[in-house]
Amino acid sequence: MAAERRKRAAVLESEGEREAAVNVATARRDATVLAAEGERRRLEAEATGMAAALTAIGAALAGKDAGAAADLLVQRARIAADLALASSTNAKVVVQNGGGDAATLGAALGLAQQPRGVRPGK
Repeated sequence: MAAERRKRAAVLESEGEREAAVNVATARRDATVLAAEGERRRLEAEATGMAAALTAIGAALAGKDAGAAADLLVQRARIAADLALASSTNAKVVVQNGGGDAATLGAALGLAQQPRGVRPGK
């Protein structure tokens, strides 16, 4: 009788360990699936935002102020690059040309600050 109880206890313990291992594997699988789903949604949202931005940029570049819109895009990219460079810990030397960039940046910022649908000179 005691041997039967020990055998039964060993079987139950083994089944419990097996069930615990199955639960851990299931939890890992579910976590992986949820992470992949979250990443898919993030990428879809990013792509939708990028498409909307590109549509707006295309409309601006096709309009009357295409040159100013293009300058704004170039200056935004340059500012982002300068910021990334300035944030690094490496030594750096940045050469600027006389002041043409400041004028271009001022014009681009002026265009960006105008209300939607208002064109300069109107």
